[in-house]
Amino acid sequence: MRDDKIETIKHEMQRYNMDLFALTEVRWLDSGDFMSDEFRVIYSGGKVRQCGVALLLDKQTAKNVCRIEAVSDRLLAVRIKGSPVDIVVLVVYMPTTSDYEDKDVEDIYDMIDEELEKGKGNDYHILLGDWNAVVGSSHNTMTLLVSGVSAGKTIEEIC
Repeated sequence: MRDDKIETIKHEMQRYNMDLFALTEVRWLDSGDFMSDEFRVIYSGGKVRQCGVALLLDKQTAKNVCRIEAVSDRLLAVRIKGSPVDIVVLVVYMPTTSDYEDKDVEDIYDMIDEELEKGKGNDYHILLGDWNAVVGSSHNTMTLLVSGVSAGKTIEEIC
């Protein structure tokens, strides 16, 4: 992702008074955490410039980050200290079902489920990102493997 795109996102975050912003397909290598002016950028990439997820946080929210886990180039978990409970933000970039094997998609869902289980009952969870989902009877639908009301239901069933 080019620097000018980050600048545009930061500008829009300020304009709309946003505390955080999730990005997918950033195509950055490895994982990292850096400041860009008064914004914190936390990212999880891979060994090649493909996929990648990131979370931009404003200055105040950035101060409350207490855990970062770069799970894979498709999943980033960031715990933010909150009251009465912490907030865990998961940034997800799901593979398309047409370009990847079902096993690859299921592996990502398993990683998401593991992250949700870590704070089950103690944290609020926010899932953001690109799910590459198609809703409708003429397409295959993916199953959400997250805890709570949606467990085991397809996106179509939830909507």
